[in-house]
Amino acid sequence: MSSSIGKNLVISSEEWLKYFTPEMKRNYHACIEYYSYTSYNADLVKHLKRNPEYIPTQQEYEKICLNLYMKRYLNSLYGPRIFDNGDLAKIKKNYKVSLIMSNWDKTNNHLNLSNKTIMVIDIFHPEKKENRCYIPSIFRELYVMLFENPDVRLVIQERFLAKVK
Repeated sequence: MSSSIGKNLVISSEEWLKYFTPEMKRNYHACIEYYSYTSYNADLVKHLKRNPEYIPTQQEYEKICLNLYMKRYLNSLYGPRIFDNGDLAKIKKNYKVSLIMSNWDKTNNHLNLSNKTIMVIDIFHPEKKENRCYIPSIFRELYVMLFENPDVRLVIQERFLAKVK
């Protein structure tokens, strides 16, 4: 993800083709995949689906991949993990659980999960939803289980977890 260029640096088309690395291509494809779930940049999404080998212009690349929102998204995909599989963590007080993956009794209020210990099972990889109801998170989401009750499985963003001391 470190292949960023300065917003003020404009290079010629020929130089851009040489400068465009496989990492930049991977990032561009990941961002376009993200935008395919939204109505943003629909023209570029359609163009890349028609021609997967398309190399964007410098301006298109900067617009799609170098904004703060997409930098966070790319970091969630390719950046270093804070928690590995099997790690224990505490749920912070400001957490939000995006999805409860169990037959957990609905009378249990999920707000009482604050400060509970969980174990990381894996990075959450949702199936692609063709109905466009799902929009990927810009933050890494983890599939976890409640340590005191392994039947309770949750998906929670990594930023809402703290290391166990």
